[in-house]
Amino acid sequence: MKNWKFDLFNAKQSLTLEQFEISTILERHLQQFERMSEKELTYSIKETLKAYSYDNDVKKLVEGMDDEINNNSLVYDLKDLYKKVERKNMGMLYREPLNRILESINKDTDEERMNCILNELALYDWVPEIKMFVNGLTANPNEIKSMTSNGAKVSKVYTIVEQCDNGYVAFVGNRWFKLTDKEVKEADLTESFKGEDLSKLYSLQKAMEVSEFENEKLVFHIDENLTISLGTNGKVFINDEEVDKQTTLENLFNSPIIPMMKKSYYSIVKETLENLDKIVELDVNQRISNLTKPLSELYVFNYKEKIYLYNIDKRTGSSFYEYDSVNQLVEDVQREMGYDVSNFVSNKLSKEIKQYKKLEDKEQEIQGKIKEVQESLEALSSEQELLNESSELKEAFDGLVSYKEELINNLRRIQNAKVAERKRIG
Repeated sequence: MKNWKFDLFNAKQSLTLEQFEISTILERHLQQFERMSEKELTYSIKETLKAYSYDNDVKKLVEGMDDEINNNSLVYDLKDLYKKVERKNMGMLYREPLNRILESINKDTDEERMNCILNELALYDWVPEIKMFVNGLTANPNEIKSMTSNGAKVSKVYTIVEQCDNGYVAFVGNRWFKLTDKEVKEADLTESFKGEDLSKLYSLQKAMEVSEFENEKLVFHIDENLTISLGTNGKVFINDEEVDKQTTLENLFNSPIIPMMKKSYYSIVKETLENLDKIVELDVNQRISNLTKPLSELYVFNYKEKIYLYNIDKRTGSSFYEYDSVNQLVEDVQREMGYDVSNFVSNKLSKEIKQYKKLEDKEQEIQGKIKEVQESLEALSSEQELLNESSELKEAFDGLVSYKEELINNLRRIQNAKVAERKRIG
C-alpha cells in the first residue's frame, strides 16, 4: 500500500518555482490530510488541479493515485467509510462501528474483508453511512442472507458440465454426478465416456481440484507468490495482471517465472484454457461453508421435483442424501453450517413456511440492532459530562433511546406473528 502523505510531500517538493500554484494546492491538501480519506483526497486534488491537467507532474501524480485506488478498491472504500463515520463520532458514539471498520481494513485479503463486512460490520446498519455502504455491496441476495449467518458463506458453483447419454455429468465438490430428466445420482464417467473424451474430463477434474473460482476467473496457485488465472472470457492473468497478447502459455511456462518444480501445471492449465466453454455455473446447486468449520462443506441440489444434499467432511468422508422433506433439509443445513438455505429451495416451501422464515430472519436482524444500540447507549452514558455540555450529543442520545424503544416494539410484533404463524403450520 502507498504512503499517501509521503508521496504527496515528495510530489510537492519536486515542483519548480514555475509550478508555484500547483505546489500551493498540494500544500493545502497536506494540511487537510488527516481529515480526508484517500478517495476524497484524490477527488479534491483532481478537481482543484483541473486547470493544470496538462502538466506532466500533475498527470503522473493523479494517475498514480487513481491506479492505487483501482487496484485496492475495497480497502480504500472502507477507509473512505471510516473517515466519514469518524467525522461524526461525537462523544465516541460510533466507537464500536469504527473498530469493526478497522478490523475489516486490516484483513489480509478482499475475501476476508468481505466476510467481515457482511457478518460483522453489517450489524451496525443503524449508522446511516454504514447502511449505505453495505447496501451498495450486497446486491446479491446470497450476500444479504450471509449478514445474519455467523461465519457462514454461500456461493454459486462453477464447474465442469458435459452432455452425455440421457443427461449431463457435473463435477461437484470432489465427485461426479449425473443429472437426468428425473434425478441426480452419483456418476461413473467410464459408463458414458471413452478414450480421449474420458481423458479430457479427468484432466479438467484435476484442474478443478487444484484451482479456485474467484471474480469470474479460475485461479491456479502455482507458487507461494505466483498465481495464473484464466478468465471466463479466455484472458490469461499472472497475479491478477493480464498478460499481453503476444504471451502464450508455452512462452510463460518456458520462462523463469514458473519454478522448475511447477512446470507440470502446464498441461492442466492448457487443457482448461482450451475447454473453458465446459466450465459454467451449475445453477441447480449451491455451496455452503463456514469459517468455523474449515474441514466441511455442503452442496445443495434443487433439481426438478427433488432436493439433495452432498456433505463433504474431510475427517469422516462424504455422504449424498435425497430428501423427501424440504423442511428437514433446511433444518439440517442450519444445524450443520448455521445458514438458512430457504431462499434457494423456496419453490418447494409451503406458503406458511416461507412466511415463518421471513419473520425469523427479521427477528434476528432486529435483535442484532437492539444489541448494538444498547452498547452505544452504554458508551454514551459513561460520558455524562459530555452529554450535559453538548446539546447535539444529548439529542443523539435521546434519538438512540427512541430508536431502541421502536426496535423493541417491532420485535414484540414479529415474535407474536411468529407464534401465530407457527400455530398455522401446526
